[in-house]
Amino acid sequence: MATLYKTRCDSCSEEAEISWGDGMFYLQYQCKCCLKLFHLPRNAPRQNRNGREVPKFLVKDGFKSFPPTPTNQIIRFSVQEIVSYLNNQIQWQYGDDEWDTYEIDQILSLVSCECESDLVATSKEKIPKLKCQTCNSSRLQTHCVGSSD
Repeated sequence: MATLYKTRCDSCSEEAEISWGDGMFYLQYQCKCCLKLFHLPRNAPRQNRNGREVPKFLVKDGFKSFPPTPTNQIIRFSVQEIVSYLNNQIQWQYGDDEWDTYEIDQILSLVSCECESDLVATSKEKIPKLKCQTCNSSRLQTHCVGSSD
């Protein structure tokens, strides 16, 4: 769960609410240079490669037990399929498997910042490092107001 912060810019008095850290269906990354935030899907849209054992009382349509998937049968995604998935955030909640390393590399190369700097994963343990969306000042007051998905 992400932490929810309210921010107020000391330069222009702009107020905003920011979600900091990973959510239930996404991982959060931040540009090293301009500090812009990006959300990327937590899981790949395929059946979990490790399988799933569902208790009998939970077995219902759409939530079933299944065996592990052999490595050679795991669906791999093309760049076009990844782009399509990135553009459809509603589908992110249905992802069930981990991303392969090459898929993560593809996602990070596709979701690049305009300033062309590297993206790094955010962490709930670190204090948010942000800039004002209106005046680009880094002089922000932040205080925690709760948590979000």
